Amino acid sequence: MTFNPYLVQRCSFRKISDEQIEGFDSLLSLDYMGSAEFEFGTIPEALHRICEQSATMVVTRVPKVKNLDGWPLFILSPRALTEDAEGVVTNLFTKKNPYRLKEATYCYEHTHGGSEYMMRTDMWWDVEHDWMACFGDNMRRLVIGLGKVCVKKGMVNGFQAMEKEPVFTIREV
Repeated sequence: MTFNPYLVQRCSFRKISDEQIEGFDSLLSLDYMGSAEFEFGTIPEALHRICEQSATMVVTRVPKVKNLDGWPLFILSPRALTEDAEGVVTNLFTKKNPYRLKEATYCYEHTHGGSEYMMRTDMWWDVEHDWMACFGDNMRRLVIGLGKVCVKKGMVNGFQAMEKEPVFTIREV
């Protein structure tokens, strides 16, 4: 692997319909991480980078990693980091604390069981390397929200075709 994760933001999907998705904030709640590294513009800068790269982002399905409800894991990442992101994220969900992260992610607990507090997180975002991971249909909803962010920023929405026909490489691992 060419990178080690350090700043992985925990997020939770809001219970809203597709029609109510107006962007990132309407769809996701960011967990308070308690570290200065997650403050001072880190999140807006990372979101801006994802919009800049939207035409080259790839969705990877990782069917060997499933949550306790049996949903497969999906990873959104820049095409250049697809294999590395897949390896890193698979490790996070299949091994207990495989990396030294700034804050706990509770990824492992989603595939092996954990407390109610740990289980409320259902999306993870490496704000340094621009990958996002979630289970099942939440990836489709995430892509819709990210596309709307790009439009609001006046940037090219490389995500828009996902709503009608897939533009991402969805691959079995």
